Amino acid sequence: ALGRSAKARLKELISSGPARLVQTGKQDRYQRSLSTLFVTVRGKEEDVRDILIREKLARAYSGKTKRQSWC
Repeated sequence: ALGRSAKARLKELISSGPARLVQTGKQDRYQRSLSTLFVTVRGKEEDVRDILIREKLARAYSGKTKRQSWC
């Protein structure tokens, strides 16, 4: 259920206004390019990751520790 809520919130954020995808120049361990998604909320550009973490719809993960369930 939490995953569905996070997905719905992400769709809402993306469709609410201007969005900007910025490539970080980094890759993950599978050689996939990493990017950061920014959306404009109330006139302020914010990182979608930070919004979802703040709203408890995501958990920060550094990739250096064992993953834990967030649901």
